[in-house]
Amino acid sequence: MLKKITALMLAASVMIIAAAAVRSFSSNWAKRFPPKKTEPKQTEAPAPVEKKNIELLPYSGTRLITGEEAAALSDQELRIARCEITARHGKRVCSEKTKEYFETISWYHPSSDYDSASLSDIEKENLEILYKEELGRKQAAEENSFSYDDLTGKWISIDENPEDDYVPKSTTLIEIKERGGVFYYVYSFVATPICFTPGEDIEKGESHRIFCDATTGRVTLDEDTGTLTLYFRPSGEMALYTYKYDVMSDCLILTDDDDYQETLIKDDDFEY
Repeated sequence: MLKKITALMLAASVMIIAAAAVRSFSSNWAKRFPPKKTEPKQTEAPAPVEKKNIELLPYSGTRLITGEEAAALSDQELRIARCEITARHGKRVCSEKTKEYFETISWYHPSSDYDSASLSDIEKENLEILYKEELGRKQAAEENSFSYDDLTGKWISIDENPEDDYVPKSTTLIEIKERGGVFYYVYSFVATPICFTPGEDIEKGESHRIFCDATTGRVTLDEDTGTLTLYFRPSGEMALYTYKYDVMSDCLILTDDDDYQETLIKDDDFEY
């Protein structure tokens, strides 16, 4: 019996000594090799875009661009050169590739107050020179793409019978506007009343036009295919009309009706 008690006491003593040794070892280990502190990960802020004070064609506002100068530009440079003229006056650049470029330009400050009337005659002519060069290249390649940057303005369709003085002019007018990078349209109808007096010039009816502001809504454009969609409401819930840009005629053509393909031409000088 005494031997059993002695054995138990000896075992207990061994266990106590072992536990103490483990605690001592752990303490010394922790002192010699303290755990590494885990630093919280820092999220690096994106580097600011370096702005450049440059212009592709700095003289495009003061003198006419020659055909040789326009022909020497790449396709993307042609687009940039055109946008550069209006961007100086505050017009927003909306097409993705062109916008990426202008967001690196220090003098580019788009404004909702942009007015095309601020352009000089030289600037307007240069816009036409650059546009014709770009259009000619697209027509040669039969490339039907279209751009948000070419969308704003007045698009009209005039239906008339030049052989009959008793048929009135009727004009569909789609005026497309941009605000904050979002595009809206106003769809209107303008008509000249029929003149019933034989021999009287139908043009006298110009001062008696009937104007109807039909509807307004949002516009979207697929720049790769040139498909333009007009929605019934600004929220863009229901498509009202779909037009397709035709590069060969430089027009928008209605695609919703097989029997009637309305054609719209760009005419920012149209008055109503």
